[in-house]
Amino acid sequence: MARNQHGFSLAEVLVTLAIMGTFGVALLSGLTTVTKSTPIIDEISTAQSLAERQIESVRVQAYDYMNNPPQYTVFSGTAVPNGYEIGVVASRLDHDDDGPGDDDGIQQVSVTVMHGAKSAFSLEGYKVR
Repeated sequence: MARNQHGFSLAEVLVTLAIMGTFGVALLSGLTTVTKSTPIIDEISTAQSLAERQIESVRVQAYDYMNNPPQYTVFSGTAVPNGYEIGVVASRLDHDDDGPGDDDGIQQVSVTVMHGAKSAFSLEGYKVR
């Protein structure tokens, strides 16, 4: 090449194309990861919302001091999307150390939201009389 000519050599063009190709592959790989993770995030978000609503539902129900373990109603109907199930387990807490036979006025409430056959989200709270 003569000194007064300006331009790029073949080697410079090939190196530039290789660098741009590498960035392109990385970008497409990142987009694939985002696309795959979106349904998982939606599932967890829905399950968390259902668990929080169920805990609030238990809090407004009458305190169950008669049954051991305590029994609380699971909300259902249109509030629960297809494919999701909610489980509620309550247990008396014996802070007086006099045995679980009497109710000491505090219960632990565990809510598990299932999506399909797997647990999608769990949440615990307390109910006092």
